[in-house]
Amino acid sequence: MAKTLWIILLCVLGLSIRAFTQSELVPNHTPCAESKASSREVPIQVYRGYLAVVEGSIGNMQNLRFLIDTGASPSIIDERIANALGSVQTPARLALATRTLSVKQSTVPTMCVGTLRANSVPVLTQDLSTVSTSLGLQIDGIIGLDVLSQSSFTIDYKSRRLRFGPIQDSTVGVPFETGPPFVTVRVLLQDKTRRLLVDTGASAAMLFQTHIGDIAPLQRLDTNSAANLGGQFQRIKVAFKDMQLGETKLGPQIGFIVEDQRDSGRDFDGVLGIAALQFYEVGFDFEHQKLIWRH
Repeated sequence: MAKTLWIILLCVLGLSIRAFTQSELVPNHTPCAESKASSREVPIQVYRGYLAVVEGSIGNMQNLRFLIDTGASPSIIDERIANALGSVQTPARLALATRTLSVKQSTVPTMCVGTLRANSVPVLTQDLSTVSTSLGLQIDGIIGLDVLSQSSFTIDYKSRRLRFGPIQDSTVGVPFETGPPFVTVRVLLQDKTRRLLVDTGASAAMLFQTHIGDIAPLQRLDTNSAANLGGQFQRIKVAFKDMQLGETKLGPQIGFIVEDQRDSGRDFDGVLGIAALQFYEVGFDFEHQKLIWRH
């Protein structure tokens, strides 16, 4: 049976990939050969205050830049990298929340960041030039939880470091509702509990129109455009009167409502963008199945 996978790219929309057979990832914490990034703690660059970029390798190609996006699975590599590797690329159908696209899929021999190594990694191949142009630097891939979830990890936006390995227990955290390849948590939003996907690539909280249900009336602020792999789309900017994650009261938040297609495969109500929460550190603790943060 074909698997249905979901991906959130740069705080935009849920996507599903149909008829994509996922190979088994083989964890191997031996550093990639000749890689400069052979530490359990590696530096990151931070753009727009929340988009983390780290160096890594794919196959024998070193010093590549990956955007870290916990809402992405499978990971994505730029098509020029796939071409340089000589990877076989086959057609696939990508069902976004608003439309369906024809894309390509492939498998790369290895993908490495620091001591984290994954073998025979199924990926999407896509022209990422628009992402690179937007950030002002070349992005070679978008690395998601399909790879990163092999180890607990922490993104420290203050010290600009990505750390792999066990996370020191913290009283500030919430349990995962669902685990990899996507992490969702329960969030109290407008006095209603919602299951949101935790996305380091998202700028704000976002609810899918089909999942709003009986939420209290929202203050509409504006309608603006955003973009995903399928191009431009409209979203409604709203004010949430309150938000609470675990015991942490986050107060009023600006977010978005996105009109989406109904899909029974999506069992979450929207996206929780880490950026909006102003956490300077966020940890994905897979040993204890918890989301940890410091602010």
